[in-house]
Amino acid sequence: MSLQEWANKLGKPVTDLEKRFTELKAAVAKASAAGTPNDVIEKKARQILYIELKQGLRSPAIGFNGVILAVSEPFDIGQSQRKTAIDAYKANPASAVAQGITDSQGTPLDNRREFSPGRPNPSFGKPLPVENVLCNAFGVAAPAGSQSALRFAMTLSGPHAKAMPSIQRGIPIAFRGNLKNKDSAAQDLIYVINDSTTTRFEPAPADAGVPPLWDVIDKFLAPFKTNLADLESWLELNKKNYGVPVFTEGGVTSVSDTPVGPRGNYRFIIDDESLGFADATGRPNLGVTVWVPQYLSPQFDFAEGSIVEVFGLPTVGPGWDAAAGKPDPNTKQVQINAWGIYARPESKVPRTESKPAAMSGQQVGS
Repeated sequence: MSLQEWANKLGKPVTDLEKRFTELKAAVAKASAAGTPNDVIEKKARQILYIELKQGLRSPAIGFNGVILAVSEPFDIGQSQRKTAIDAYKANPASAVAQGITDSQGTPLDNRREFSPGRPNPSFGKPLPVENVLCNAFGVAAPAGSQSALRFAMTLSGPHAKAMPSIQRGIPIAFRGNLKNKDSAAQDLIYVINDSTTTRFEPAPADAGVPPLWDVIDKFLAPFKTNLADLESWLELNKKNYGVPVFTEGGVTSVSDTPVGPRGNYRFIIDDESLGFADATGRPNLGVTVWVPQYLSPQFDFAEGSIVEVFGLPTVGPGWDAAAGKPDPNTKQVQINAWGIYARPESKVPRTESKPAAMSGQQVGS
């Protein structure tokens, strides 16, 4: 393989490898006998470079260059199962042990024989992990050295998942991951990626050809934009496709930077012409509520009148009682849990009041 092929595999600028190769050639030449042929020096230097890079080159992970647009809240997928098991043991230890929910010491066990029919669970009967944190990232990227840019949905786990909310979004970035397949569940091809032990997020090389943020949003992603009136239909079509958020746009009609609920979400409401003035029952259209986790607060700096691009997961939840300033359990409406928000620069109305307040020690997300 050439240095360029190594660089593509590692997701690194080829100039980094060329610089290191030059350094190694100089070191080998200095340590070699006078008159050692150049090709021998280069071969030894290349061998040393290969050994330095071997772990990364052996990994099935490949390099990508692109833009991360949206990141979900890290979530411990085993938390509920562990709590249920602990509660069951406290209520009736003998029953919990007999059902395989816990062991005799009260340690929660994985009691799922199968994930689904025909898919046995290899961890059946084993202790549940103390923690099993996952996170999803979404954006547009191409394998290093390729121009085949597609949307991507990446699942990250453990420390990678916990670190994702602090990853910069909307800038050219380079990373490595294991390409699972190209999934056409959403009718168009998408890179489905898992993280790997070699996954790191770094600035993309200047020559990687990653387009600016607004070119990605306005040109590449334009065919995937969903009107606000179609959010419920989108949710039905994509209910099993958790890793891909909806992409929509709306004008901001209301902003609240007061943390709401135990996780301290902020809230704003967007509207567009597709919603009309009233719904099918004749009730006035109040727009779509977007819930903003605290890790997105740096981007939550706009006011009413702004046009905002939103990436997130729609849900059907309680409506909002504007007069009471709280959720209304008697009504239902589609809402969005934001993974990424971008106020359009040409229409952004700056916030005049203070920035959203953080909730120290609280979890984020809706």
